[in-house]
Amino acid sequence: MKKLIFANGVLALALIFSFCSKPSLNQELSAVNPDTAASDREKCCLQFVVTTTTFQSAEICGVYTSGSSCTPFTSGCGTSSGFSQTIQKNGMFCVSSWQPFRVTNTSATVPFDFHLTGPGGNSATFTLLPLAAVTLVYDCTHPATVCD
Repeated sequence: MKKLIFANGVLALALIFSFCSKPSLNQELSAVNPDTAASDREKCCLQFVVTTTTFQSAEICGVYTSGSSCTPFTSGCGTSSGFSQTIQKNGMFCVSSWQPFRVTNTSATVPFDFHLTGPGGNSATFTLLPLAAVTLVYDCTHPATVCD
């Protein structure tokens, strides 16, 4: 009987101390859903290929980094970076994973079609009318998708 009473006491103490060693709820939530800065996200590069014969240029706002700037924007997928890049025909640009970027047709008269191809061969095709823009997001694995 004394052994049973002693075992229950030890069990009660073990139960009390097991709750003391748990991390706080804030630590658990930050581990599940980290709020990382855009500069800490994975860098993803895309090949920009124009399939239209007449093309002037496109401006891409929200690239990973560059010497040029644009006004950051907010869409349903988050807030873009403030960096921009102009592409004259075919080229490559990099963005942060899951951060929106916007491709704008700089021509006032000429529409164009373009492909965005990732390193794994995933590709998406888009059409832009004159002075139109499309907001996209890319996760480094799947084709870029529209995010307006």
